[in-house]
Amino acid sequence: MKNQSSIGTVYILAAGACWGFIGLFVKNIYKLGLTPYETVFYRMFLGSVFLALVILIKPSAGFKISKRALLKTIAIGLISQMLFNYFFFKSIEINPLSLAVILMYTAPVFAAVTARFAYGELLTPGKIIALFCCLGGCYLTVSGGRPLMGDLDLSGILFGLLSGFCYAMFPIISKSIPQGNNPYALTFYSMLFGSIFFLPVAYLNDALFFTVSAGKIFYLTLLVTVSTSLPYIFYYTGMGKGIEASKAGVVSTIEVAVAVMVSVVFFRETIDFVQLIGIMLVFVSIFMLNTKKTGFPIIEKTQK
Repeated sequence: MKNQSSIGTVYILAAGACWGFIGLFVKNIYKLGLTPYETVFYRMFLGSVFLALVILIKPSAGFKISKRALLKTIAIGLISQMLFNYFFFKSIEINPLSLAVILMYTAPVFAAVTARFAYGELLTPGKIIALFCCLGGCYLTVSGGRPLMGDLDLSGILFGLLSGFCYAMFPIISKSIPQGNNPYALTFYSMLFGSIFFLPVAYLNDALFFTVSAGKIFYLTLLVTVSTSLPYIFYYTGMGKGIEASKAGVVSTIEVAVAVMVSVVFFRETIDFVQLIGIMLVFVSIFMLNTKKTGFPIIEKTQK
């Protein structure tokens, strides 16, 4: 069981690393003229099309999942696909980008508290310290330790916190999906339902059609495959290995460190010493959740 959980952690790390490339692809998509609404809708819709093709080609894959799993993918499509993207993009619209990212990464706290009541996962001292390391690391990585508050818009703060909550619900909901369901099919249905739920929003914002170009297709393809379909498959697979939902919420924040590294390599941005400390804190929080040698019963489960 412990070995299975370790394998699950590797899958969650892979998912977070893939999500870390979102900024690279989206930034180039925006430069080519696509709007956030178009990007969100086509990320989910094309992701479901891509997964459908994979399932049709892959002999061992199939569209069949249990009724309970289907209901869970509907919930994921609504909450952790459609609502998350909407709240996060509204947060970015109102808040400084760095503040929007920090508010979104309150997700591990929401996940840990919800998992305590939903699954009886203990909020041990080690897990609480890991959460603070995670949040502190994300803040330092994004802000460099500089104050970000300025003239706050309360609606922006609310949208940011709601994006964090919806993001946190992904490991919570996917944790309850019965094992044995095809992760490709689970990813397909969650993206399909997400795009269906987002369809009216896309229509009202004239986001259903755009002028096609080679550059847009290229970066949309990378966004849909590398930073959408693959990470969700990795995440479902990892959760199916028995990893705790609260632990998965923290481990996936490796995305922040990867995103910063991507900005340095591809956009020539610099990392100062404080940001480096932030990245290290994220890694420390992940390490704490994967060892018992810290003196805390980090992965202990409630005794019944």
